[in-house]
Amino acid sequence: MRSGVSTVRPSEDAAALAQRMGQRGVTRVVVTRPDGTLVGLFFATDITPSVTQ
Repeated sequence: MRSGVSTVRPSEDAAALAQRMGQRGVTRVVVTRPDGTLVGLFFATDITPSVTQ
């Protein structure tokens, strides 16, 4: 069974998010506002490897 969609807020720290995504095997998350409005998508490849180290 698969989990539901992972969502984050625009204020999320990108480096910390990318690290958590890597630990959990998630390659993309949906970025939403608190009211659920779609802001965009964040892909693990959107951030350079040097930022996550």
